Amino acid sequence: VQHKSIFIDGEFPFWNRYNSAGLPLFGQGQSQILDPLHWIAVVSQGNIWGWDVKFLLSKLLFLFGLGLVLYLVTQSRIITVILVLSSAFIGFNNFRFNHPAFFNLTYAPWVLFFYLQLVKNLQRSIEYGTTGVRRWGDWPTVGIVLASALVLFSGTPKEASILLIALHFSGLLGILGI
Repeated sequence: VQHKSIFIDGEFPFWNRYNSAGLPLFGQGQSQILDPLHWIAVVSQGNIWGWDVKFLLSKLLFLFGLGLVLYLVTQSRIITVILVLSSAFIGFNNFRFNHPAFFNLTYAPWVLFFYLQLVKNLQRSIEYGTTGVRRWGDWPTVGIVLASALVLFSGTPKEASILLIALHFSGLLGILGI
């Protein structure tokens, strides 16, 4: 539906005219059209291989971000490798494995990664007594905003909202713990 809407009809996929008498597609929040990885499925016309590539890249991006977060927190390669390998098989439960909410996890570790970078920058500025803004000091904040937007756009909005509350609460605890 999204491929036909964009590439054939030349319009943004706001509406699914092929379901019932027409249902909101973008308004439901489940179109995932603003997720960069979803464009693989859109360009492939919704073919199975496009969804498989999107699913695999989503899982790899999640695992890479999780590995970075775990290594920053633990400073142990063995613990990081064990947890990343076991997290490759994470699923909410059996009926959610192929649910769009699964893709909300793709960018979740990246929110925490950027919060950890922000905490590291704040600790460094407290340690060295610098109060001015350094040249690259705002990049963790930009990363938090972009990763949060990607979490919101990558799956279902209800699950993304709860996930974002938990992620930002964790980040706030990290900042307050300085």
